[in-house]
Amino acid sequence: MKGMKDNFQFWILLILSLALAMFMGCDSGKKTIDQVTGNEAVKQFEKSKEKIDDVVDKQTERLNTVDEDNSDDEMGDENSEEADEE
Repeated sequence: MKGMKDNFQFWILLILSLALAMFMGCDSGKKTIDQVTGNEAVKQFEKSKEKIDDVVDKQTERLNTVDEDNSDDEMGDENSEEADEE
């Protein structure tokens, strides 16, 4: 009975060691570990957040340039009305 238990523990240890060696020995193992631990999702979230921040910055810049163009046009319209009245 004791010999069977020792034999079973040896095989379990051997299988776990081989599985760990396979995961650590290749890139797909690293990706698998990242997926299991949730690191992959965090990386994707950070990339998405950066992309959203870039889009927000570009849209804000466009809005500011449109506002500046509109205010310049309004000032030009007011000046032309004053010139017409004189």
